[in-house]
Amino acid sequence: MRKRSTGNQPKILHNGKNFVIAHKPTGWTVYQEDAALNMKSFIEKKLDKKLLPVHRLDKSTCGLVLFSLNWRHSQRTIELFKKKKVTKKYIAFVHGLTPEVQRIDIPLKKHKEKGTELAVTRLKTLEQYEVNLKGEDRFYSLVELELETGRYHQIRRHLKAIKHPVVGDDLYGNTWNNDAFEQKYKIKRCLLSSIYIEFMDPIEQKKYIFEGKPDKDFSNLITAFQKNST
Repeated sequence: MRKRSTGNQPKILHNGKNFVIAHKPTGWTVYQEDAALNMKSFIEKKLDKKLLPVHRLDKSTCGLVLFSLNWRHSQRTIELFKKKKVTKKYIAFVHGLTPEVQRIDIPLKKHKEKGTELAVTRLKTLEQYEVNLKGEDRFYSLVELELETGRYHQIRRHLKAIKHPVVGDDLYGNTWNNDAFEQKYKIKRCLLSSIYIEFMDPIEQKKYIFEGKPDKDFSNLITAFQKNST
């Protein structure tokens, strides 16, 4: 089964017996209870169903999120994530010209703990662009990223480590790029989006594939760059 999603507020893509798939816009949390823009609460009110989170996206990242609808499904789905049996892909708009493909395996510092842990991200370059910003010719890349591990801010930290930070990332990004994009394109957000989830449902024993698009401003930026490069 294959479906697509897009939108600027939480959009429900799949509302089944055991799970829900929805698009999270940037600026929304997945389930932080004290947040004004709480995706879980928004969908629970809309569907009148209780959701159980099984993974998360950063507040600044948009894209596909999976929720379970019962305890049995949530526990089995969490195990799928732990055993790396869920395929997750992202796209990001990054600074510089990235290699065609790259396996990033730089260990990352544990979140709020001592030591480092294994982290692996696979990168594939989709498009490359040259643009004049503030009187300078600058290069950027649109990349696809696939997680082999799921560490804290893994994609954003790995891209910073290889000197290709995500444009608009106010924590790990390049301030010059962020300011230039805000001035020229009116974009003030992290250009990172979860666009693909594939898994074998642990209850139905059925393979699901969900594909999404970034928020509208991100999609429009990609379209504009593609037009200017032709």
